[in-house]
This record gives sequence, structure tokens and C-alpha cells, in this order.
Amino acid sequence: MIGKVRARFSVHRLGLALMTVTFLAPLASAAPKPSSIDDTPRLVEFEDLGLNLTLPDLAELQSREEGISNQRRGLWTGQLGPAQVAISFWLLPNSQFGFQAPEDVLEIIEENRQRREKDFHFTDKEIADGEFGYAPFASFARSDIRLEGETSAAGNTYFLAALLRENGYMVEVECRPAATGEHEQAILDFLEKGVRYSGEVWNVKWTEEEARDRWLHDAPEGYKGDFKIIRTKHYIIFTNSSGGQSFAKYMEEFYRKIQKQYPFEEVKGNRLMPVFLFRNADEYYDFYVKIAKTSKEAARRSKGHAWRDYYATWYEAPNDPTHLHEATHQIFRNRLRLSGGGSWFQEGVAEYISTSKNELNVVARAVKDREHVALREFFVITSMLYSAAAKQTKGGNEASDNYTQAALVIEFVHRSKSTRKSFQEFLHAVGKTRRNDLPAIERAIQSTLGLSLDEFEEEFVKYCHMRR
Repeated sequence: MIGKVRARFSVHRLGLALMTVTFLAPLASAAPKPSSIDDTPRLVEFEDLGLNLTLPDLAELQSREEGISNQRRGLWTGQLGPAQVAISFWLLPNSQFGFQAPEDVLEIIEENRQRREKDFHFTDKEIADGEFGYAPFASFARSDIRLEGETSAAGNTYFLAALLRENGYMVEVECRPAATGEHEQAILDFLEKGVRYSGEVWNVKWTEEEARDRWLHDAPEGYKGDFKIIRTKHYIIFTNSSGGQSFAKYMEEFYRKIQKQYPFEEVKGNRLMPVFLFRNADEYYDFYVKIAKTSKEAARRSKGHAWRDYYATWYEAPNDPTHLHEATHQIFRNRLRLSGGGSWFQEGVAEYISTSKNELNVVARAVKDREHVALREFFVITSMLYSAAAKQTKGGNEASDNYTQAALVIEFVHRSKSTRKSFQEFLHAVGKTRRNDLPAIERAIQSTLGLSLDEFEEEFVKYCHMRR
């Protein structure tokens, strides 16, 4: 699997020099420290974590004390061919960051580094099965190291992120200059075979105790003792509604429809996705107030919402397009792992799949007359919901014509003869960009569709003229 990652790596932006990363808050001082079997520790054991690292065969391998912190629990340096190599082991607590999957660890790292280095982001994230942690798979990524003012890469960095019961962890391998050929393969072999976990692995269907604890933790006061659990192929549904079984069938239908429209491979070891289904709107509003720490008035603007790993709503009409819309958000976040692009992209893919073609006609006429929001402005709107006066209700929120324009953009790429062959590549490229990062979005469009942003807009207008 790592070989697949290697083949797909491409030149990207900014890596980091050897330094300690400061996260949102310090970790517990009792975090485990590594032990080794000799003075040149190729085999490193984190006994309290059930984790072993067999480091690559580096010349002049040293375990370093400087740079060790509450976050970085191990640091080793050495030489691999012409490259100077630094390997770091980072530990982050689930209690602080709320990790649900290994990809969440990478996202926290990426967000943290982007606060200090604007252009930093990972490239070609991949998933690999294996004995990496409590979750039986890991997430891999790479970035190129670019120094300020330099056009060529000074090196490259490889990342492995995984999940333990109480912590997320990351192994980072920095090479200066970039590792190539057999030396790069040695790094990839280390990440694939040299990181091994021997502890408990999660139950993909959730244990009864885990399910109960989740309901008790998230349910509003007054509803905690009245619920049941329904498991389907892809969902675990927490509900106090008598319509739970019917709703569960619809959720599986939505899953199949979304996977057909936006294909993705099933990752072995992924857990069932949580759904909170309440009896009525007031109970759902109480849930929303508690979990989002918001007002009842704000909660009433929502008919359902997908956030973090879950979807929450109440039982009314199980075939309501709202559920398909929000199920799309949940899958893009927790299966496709495409949470970038911006509000236009996230709402566009959800609105497109849950809206009929005829519902887009009014906005399509506006685009033909060039009365739409220009895409350079549209792609940087922070929120579709709060960008204009509401005219209709979609996706569990008040929405404007911007929701419809977002869906129309996705329809254009999906159906236009000039772009449809590259639709999936477009989705993945844009969905991995930082939200509302216009230069990155334009690069993604250029790399997948061969169009500048201005050319993309002209093709969009042309499509609306020809649309039937």
C-alpha cells in the first residue's frame, strides 16, 4: 500500500525544519517515554502504548534529547545516503482533540502548521491497513520542504498518523535533501513495516458499552434512559423514536446513492458512522443546544446537521432530501475525507445530489444572463447560509440561491462534455485544498480540468446556455 503512496507523491509546498510543534494545549506530563535495547536504538519500545518502532538502518544513528517535549516523545537522527534524516514521534490526547480516525490526526497537524506557515499542506493522503493502533489502519502523507525565497525543494517529509485508545500519534520522517530511489524506499518500508502495535483493536460495530457511553455523553438531560441502538451495514443509530428501523433503511439507501455518485473504496476497519435520531423537533433542538453550545433560537434554524463523525435529526419524513444532503456531508467528512474547498464545495456536492435538475433552472438562467455571483467571489464566501437572504430551506439550514449556484457548479463539472471525464479528480483535488484558498482552488482546477479560473467560469456560463 505504501508503494502506492510513493507512486502518487507529487511536488507540493512547505515542509518544516526540525522544531517542536506547539499544539493547542500541553499534553499530560505522564505520557510514556521510549526505551531501547542497546545504545544505538533501532528498536524503540513504548511499552505503555503497546507500540514498537524499528528504525531504518541509518548511518550515525543517534537518539536526541534536545527537541523532546510534551508533544514530541522521541527524536532520532542519522544519515541515509546523501540525506540527513530526522525521525520524530508525536503523541496527542484523544480527550483534547476528539480523534475519531487516523486522518483526524493529520488534519490537526496540518491546521496547526498552516497557522504559522501559510502554504503548508499535505499531498496525496493514503490509507493503509495494518497493525498500527487501536484503529487497524493508518493514514500517510508527504510534503516537500521549501525554504523562503527558494523555488526548488530543500527536502521532503513523510508522515504516518494512527490512533491509539487514548491518544493519536504521528511518526514524521524529514529528509534533507529529498530521499530518492532505494533511500526513499527504505523510508517507506519503515513506515509500512517498522511501526507495530500489539494492544487492543476497536470493535468496528461498537461494543454495547461504547454505544451506551456515547449516548449518555451526548444525549440531552431527560432523554438519557430512553433509547435503543440499531446497527446497519454502515451506521449505528442511537434513537428514542419508534421509526428507527424505517429510518435506518433510508440511511443505507442514501449511502448507496452517495457512493455511486461520489465513488470511494471501503476502508477495512472503519467504524459504523453514528446517527442520532430523536422523536421530535424539540428533542433534536435540545441536542443541538447541548452539543453546539448554542441557543434554542439558533437550533430551530436546523432540520438536521452533520458534524464531526455523526448526523443528528428527528423522525418526521425519512425520505426528506435533508437527510440525503446531510448524509453526503457526513460521508465526505468520514469516508471520502474531503472537507476542504469551502462552503460552496461542501454545500454544492450535498445540494447537487439532493436536488432535482429542474430546481436548478432559475439559477441557470441567471448564469446565462451573467447575473450570478462571479466565481472568484463565490469561491471565497465563508458560509452559504449567512451570505444572502434566505429564500428556501435546504440541507437543514436556511439557504439562498447561493446553495443552488453551488449545486449548479458541481452539476456543470459532472455533466459537461469538456469536464465530466475528470469529475472525480476534480472532487478530490478541490476537496483537499484549504477552505476558501482561491489560489489553491484554481491550481486544483487547472491540474484536473486544464482550465484557469476565468476559463472555468466561461465554460460554466457556456454549459448553462446549452443546458436542457
